[in-house]
Amino acid sequence: MLGRAINVNPARLRPQRLERLPRTSALLAVAEESSRDFAMRKILWVANLRREEGICPTALTLMYRAGIAANHPTFDLVMEEARRVIRSWLDIPQLMPYPLSGPLMG
Repeated sequence: MLGRAINVNPARLRPQRLERLPRTSALLAVAEESSRDFAMRKILWVANLRREEGICPTALTLMYRAGIAANHPTFDLVMEEARRVIRSWLDIPQLMPYPLSGPLMG
C-alpha cells in the first residue's frame, strides 16, 4: 500500500451514505490499518532503503527517518520493532553501521 495514511473512521460516515456506497465501504474495511501498523510499515520501508544502501542505522535513526515522533501513541512498540530489524541485520556481514566511504576512509 503506497501513499499517505488517511484516517477514515467508517463509524463517522453517515449510515445512509455507506448504504449508497457498499463497494467503497467494503474497500475501506479491508484497507483500514491502525496507526501502529502504519508506523511499523514505515519502519520496514526505511529499513529496506537503508539496507539497499548498505547502511545499518540505529533504531533512533530509523524512527527519525520514518517520521515517527517520540509522542507517537505506540512509540515503544515501534521502537522495539526497529531494534528487532537492526538485530536481524547483525548476522549479515556486508552491512556496516556506517558507510565505508568518505573523508576518513580515504
